[in-house]
Amino acid sequence: MIAVLQGLLGRHTYVVCDTWSFLDEVTETLLQRADDVLVVTTPEVPALRNTKGFLEYLTRNELTRGRITLVLNRFPSVNGIALHDVQKHLRYPVGANIPSEGQPITHSINRSVPIVMAQPHSWASQSLLRLAAYVAGDSANLISLQHSGEKKSGKNALPGMKGRRGLLSLMRGT
Repeated sequence: MIAVLQGLLGRHTYVVCDTWSFLDEVTETLLQRADDVLVVTTPEVPALRNTKGFLEYLTRNELTRGRITLVLNRFPSVNGIALHDVQKHLRYPVGANIPSEGQPITHSINRSVPIVMAQPHSWASQSLLRLAAYVAGDSANLISLQHSGEKKSGKNALPGMKGRRGLLSLMRGT
């Protein structure tokens, strides 16, 4: 696994590893080598219980040298747990959220087109783009609890994206 990872890092600026939800030797190897770890969970009690155990395991075993960002998927959602309660239970700050936005997400999935391309101005797309900018090294406000309702365009559409003309700005159409 380390040889494959080194080969990828030699050819690419970013390597994203989407792992399964349990720890094994491969996952632990990836965590130990990661610059950034995005721990994605949902605001339901069973998921939060598992996430708390995972975060405690990471800390106790010093499993990663990189920064850990907790991402709440489908948040805010109808009848979901409040942000304050999530952070209190996990004893860990929520760094980002991907809002529950059913219709645009379903439309994107059914067309097999990523949401950031199918509906780049949607709340979910803007949240994902801000998260990608953050991982790329930009400073951005990652928590968005309310949809702005306005379609932003141009170079300054997202915080931290001034003057960039990379893949993310191309997908946004700026």
